[in-house]
Amino acid sequence: MTAAKPAHPPRYFLFFVATIVALAPFAIDTYLPALPTMAAALGVDIVQMNLTMSTYMAGFAIGQLIGGPVSDQIGRRRIGVAGLLLFIATSLLIANAESALEIQVLRAVQAFGGGFASVICMAMVRDSYSAAEAAKRFPTVMLVMLSAPLLAPVIGAFLLDRRPNPCGSAASCRNTSKFSPGALTAG
Repeated sequence: MTAAKPAHPPRYFLFFVATIVALAPFAIDTYLPALPTMAAALGVDIVQMNLTMSTYMAGFAIGQLIGGPVSDQIGRRRIGVAGLLLFIATSLLIANAESALEIQVLRAVQAFGGGFASVICMAMVRDSYSAAEAAKRFPTVMLVMLSAPLLAPVIGAFLLDRRPNPCGSAASCRNTSKFSPGALTAG
């Protein structure tokens, strides 16, 4: 005998789950247009800023590897909330980071939280719908997730172009205390 599935989740449920799934690609691709500007602003080589992408990927993978089994033990909601809170808190810390190394470490922690949050999403859909209904709902979640990498670079470039820059240009911001590279990091 199988456990009964809940009647119907709220209307926003699929959008919420899809948004969490899209968090990782959105955080990666929104950030890409700012990498050269951040490197110039921090006075580092672009390779050091590119390492933030590698640390993000590693942190995300580790977050998923740990978050999945832990969510099976203590519940999906706890893991999802913890992951989202860690992601948000680290995003705020990244906004105030002052070195490439600090950004690299924070991006890994941010991704760990994102991995925790996103690993539970498909299981949440499976838990909330019957097998036949879940099969109909998965494509909706995937559509939103696949849209994130398409829209994110445009949004990142838009934000980069519209940001306030107290130094006038990124190149003149090197080694000044007036500039916070956090103005450039959105994810």
